[in-house]
Amino acid sequence: VTGEPFSMQDLEIAVQVIGQLAVALESLRHTNALQRQVELSEKFAAIGRLAAGLVHELSNPLDGANRYCSLMLENMPEGHLSDYLLHVKEGLNRIINTVRTLGQLARPPADPRCVLDVNQSVEEALRGLGLPFGYSWITVVRQMQEGLPLIPDYGFLQVVSNLVKNACDAMPEGGALTL
Repeated sequence: VTGEPFSMQDLEIAVQVIGQLAVALESLRHTNALQRQVELSEKFAAIGRLAAGLVHELSNPLDGANRYCSLMLENMPEGHLSDYLLHVKEGLNRIINTVRTLGQLARPPADPRCVLDVNQSVEEALRGLGLPFGYSWITVVRQMQEGLPLIPDYGFLQVVSNLVKNACDAMPEGGALTL
């Protein structure tokens, strides 16, 4: 350190170094965003594999129970017991449909480039259900995080629509739906 003022050449070099640092910082931010997207994709892939495994393990026993229930109903006279079996069969059919839907969600989309914005999908689900007007007794509170990475479309809109509808139906006296 000499105590002398910076020369024009020193200032030009400092500006170039600062410019290079800014480019490097922006590149690092972009790399971090890409890394978060990769991590999220890996998590969704793991959930998909888990769902596929569950579907595989549940489908055969459910199908068998449903068939046995049908056979018993064919050979049983109408009455109290057959009514119970009809309720059992209805419950099994609901579970089978749920497992089938889970299986559809576990499969990758036909076009892996088909991605969606989580917040836009939530808003679309709200509009599709007519919120807040369709459920005037429900207050919708939006606390959605901005800048989320795009995710593969595995039927997310249907899942959100079902969750929102179930939440609204669970509040017949009114309440707040926080998203």
